[in-house]
Amino acid sequence: AAAKARAPCVIFIDEIDSVGAKRSSSQLHPYANQTINQLLAEMDGFEKNEGIIILAATNRRDYL
Repeated sequence: AAAKARAPCVIFIDEIDSVGAKRSSSQLHPYANQTINQLLAEMDGFEKNEGIIILAATNRRDYL
């Protein structure tokens, strides 16, 4: 909601790998799974021309 109110904007998530592991991993903590699901739900709510860009960085792409 904050990003939509401040559009155009860039959301930068540093160390995205710390949010959780691969979704196929059985070792995901339930809170990590909830966080990932909420992040994906929020991203699904962005319209194509809404002026919101999401960038994420990781040093461990094998964790994603």
